[in-house]
Amino acid sequence: MIDIEAFAEYLEAHSATRNTIRVYCSNGRKIISNHALDNLQQFHKFINKQRKIMAQKSFNLILTTFKAILRYADIFDIEIDDKIIKEIGSIRSYSNPIPIQERRAYSREEISKLLNDVDMKAWRWQAIWTMVSFGLRKSELRNLKVSDIDLINNRLNIRPEISKSKKYRSVPINSQNKNVILSWLNNQECETYYLELKKGKMISDRSLGTWTKINELVGFKLKAHNLRYTFATNLYLKTNDIVLVQKMLGHSNPSVTSIYLKLTREDLDTKFLEADLSFI
Repeated sequence: MIDIEAFAEYLEAHSATRNTIRVYCSNGRKIISNHALDNLQQFHKFINKQRKIMAQKSFNLILTTFKAILRYADIFDIEIDDKIIKEIGSIRSYSNPIPIQERRAYSREEISKLLNDVDMKAWRWQAIWTMVSFGLRKSELRNLKVSDIDLINNRLNIRPEISKSKKYRSVPINSQNKNVILSWLNNQECETYYLELKKGKMISDRSLGTWTKINELVGFKLKAHNLRYTFATNLYLKTNDIVLVQKMLGHSNPSVTSIYLKLTREDLDTKFLEADLSFI
């Protein structure tokens, strides 16, 4: 059975835009509600109906949604009738499925260089530090309000309305991170939002997504979502607890979380040796 919420998280993990996720999930719900993946007869019934009532562009999006669902099902071992898989592959589409972009986690050395050796504006430093320290999405950081940061109970709270998953989650703030946040809030005197270039106004998506000068200084390409991958990978390496990582990222399924764990061969070897599987 295809879980649309987990499918959305899979799309996000592969860098689909918010609009792409919305369209694919809408199509996915339509496919499931019409039982188009149940058997070949239902599939043909659904496809023939959509071909008649839809413009070519919209029909192409239905086909590419089917193909994205097949990739998702293959990764997470969800069984789909082989006849349907073959049939989907035989139908020509005039648009491409979402590109699968390679994501990676930055090393601790790269993050250290980024935060300690690169001269940048204070708000940029705070943005990078916050995303890598709490696993926030860029959209969540933009919409994060000062009131979302509870320094009495030491929690950073992500409201459902600013989360892609539409779920509330809360990330603990340790004493060291609390000092960094306090210093930022005291020095910037933010009125409403955690990051403000103008009083009371959230930072723009364009401002938060432009890292050209920083890329030149650090020697690698900085991407906001890779900071989330870095948070996930380092948390897992420290705790060996994928369920904890899942909860901190706000995922509904640990299988999606596993996409975020960019473990190197050295990481894997170290974990294997630490397991000490000696039976003599």
